[in-house]
Amino acid sequence: MKQEAFLKLIAKRDKIICREYRQGMSLERIAAEWKMGRANVMRILREHSAEYQRVYPTQKRNQEIYRLWRGGGLTLQEIGDRYGITRERVRQIAFRERRQRSRAVISPLLSVDHPRRGNDTT
Repeated sequence: MKQEAFLKLIAKRDKIICREYRQGMSLERIAAEWKMGRANVMRILREHSAEYQRVYPTQKRNQEIYRLWRGGGLTLQEIGDRYGITRERVRQIAFRERRQRSRAVISPLLSVDHPRRGNDTT
């Protein structure tokens, strides 16, 4: 019975840590608040990343990463730490999102018939 209660407390602590991190609290501050090392905080976030991915679809996560990269004032490393991915992966996601957004703007313009493309019906 004591072990069961202890495991419930640990699970509650982990959920609170993940929520604080998603709300933008730094790893160092979380570690200091919970009196644990930065590595332990990272381990908890990594363990719960599968749960986070199930709750937060990848597309929405990628859009948030792009928004943080574009105007959030965070470095690639800080964004990667927040989502449990490498800074190189953050860069790849941000550039893919940027490319998709530019295609969404340009593609309607390209679909217009243009005489130079051989679409001239005259």
